[in-house]
Amino acid sequence: MIQPWFNLTDEEMDDIMAHIEANREEVEAEYRQVVEEAERVRRYWTEYNREHMAKVAAMGPPPGKEEVWAKLQAWKAKLRRERELRRANQSIT
Repeated sequence: MIQPWFNLTDEEMDDIMAHIEANREEVEAEYRQVVEEAERVRRYWTEYNREHMAKVAAMGPPPGKEEVWAKLQAWKAKLRRERELRRANQSIT
């Protein structure tokens, strides 16, 4: 997936994969740091926007858009259920 994004040759990809394999512990430690930082940033912005998002959610549909709004709310509820199911399945394994 990364190869076309950065327009890498097969040789460059082979070199990258060899480097990762040769330095797996260091690469994985750095990756964990990146993931932890991303989660910290996500939590910050979720909390920062919590009040605003609650106000937006409470606004309801614009006049004349009730049917589309109901479909959107149903879709969002479905996505929440699917996300919760994935989390539950992940915690089991």
